[in-house]
Amino acid sequence: KQHTASNMYFFVNMMKMMLLTVMLMIMYMIFNSNELSMSKRVTNKYVINDNITKRTEINNYNGPLNMDMMSIIYGSMLGDGYAEKRKGGKGTRITFQQENTNSDYLYYLHSLIANLGYCNTNLPTIKTRLGNKGKIRQYLKFSTWTYDSFNYIFSEWYMPVDTKLNINHKVNNIKYTKIIPKSLEYYFTPLALAIWIMDDGT
Repeated sequence: KQHTASNMYFFVNMMKMMLLTVMLMIMYMIFNSNELSMSKRVTNKYVINDNITKRTEINNYNGPLNMDMMSIIYGSMLGDGYAEKRKGGKGTRITFQQENTNSDYLYYLHSLIANLGYCNTNLPTIKTRLGNKGKIRQYLKFSTWTYDSFNYIFSEWYMPVDTKLNINHKVNNIKYTKIIPKSLEYYFTPLALAIWIMDDGT
């Protein structure tokens, strides 16, 4: 009986996770199907409650990290998101980046994080970079504020490697490579799964 109850509990949780994922994906597809101009999309679809553009205007320096924020970070880190330890190792920020073709998702993600109070509320702007074969690519990105508490995330997701390897991320002349952390089991929530699918998911 205990085994049956355990299986039923697992099945119910999986169904809840799948339902939430499908709902979020449907919302995302609706966003993408909208043919309004960029200015109207940003104004009408992504509501940001406050106007916070300075780090000193927030008060979430201390205390436990918001579970939704941890889910967003872990889901994004499975995709294109990355953690960046600032010079001197005094804090870490998380950066989210998408090609312009996926701008709706990035604006949506920015609104979630901005409303949680973890980033500047100014909307991400389109940037350009030189891609393969000289092709100009457009992309958007934004970063969270820098937090000491995010150092934990960096230590979970990155490990130092041989300096001879061609690894891009370097802190204090130490090169790091991205790994899958054991702590993922605690933060792989339905929200994290949905973010991963929308961010990358392949």
